[in-house]
Amino acid sequence: MYTVNIKLKNNINYNINIGFNILNNIKLFKDIEKNNKILIVTNNLLKNIYLKSLILILKKIFYNIDYIIIPDGEKAKS
Repeated sequence: MYTVNIKLKNNINYNINIGFNILNNIKLFKDIEKNNKILIVTNNLLKNIYLKSLILILKKIFYNIDYIIIPDGEKAKS
C-alpha cells in the first residue's frame, strides 16, 4: 500500500491510502483516530463491486464515513 500525505496551507494534513487488498487488511486503519472523517472516493464500477463491503468494514471502527462517486474519463479528472 502507498500512503500519500497531503499538506494544506492552513496547517491541516491528511493521508490518502492507495493499494490492493485493503479490505483484507483492517490493521492499515489502526493509527487513524475513530472520530476522524473517512471519505471514500470511487467510480461507478468499483462502487458496485466494493463500496457496500468497505463501508460495513469501516463502520466497525469509524463513526463518520462518506463517499463520492466520480465519473470515469479524463473530463472528471480535471
